[in-house]
Amino acid sequence: MIVKAPEAQTILIAGPYRSGTNDDPALINKNVRQMESYALPVFRAGHIPILGEWLALPLVRTGRIEKDRR
Repeated sequence: MIVKAPEAQTILIAGPYRSGTNDDPALINKNVRQMESYALPVFRAGHIPILGEWLALPLVRTGRIEKDRR
């Protein structure tokens, strides 16, 4: 009998980003760190963790830099 290993899945880890923070950067970072705390267990389970913030925040920062240059 051949047993096929389970395929890795991309798992989106979601949670509040700004909710309940009153736009306080320290609380926003705390929310992101909380979501990130789930990434390693997902990875260790053989999957690919991803947070939308990992994709969006670099673009937001770059956009702000570009805006400031104008």
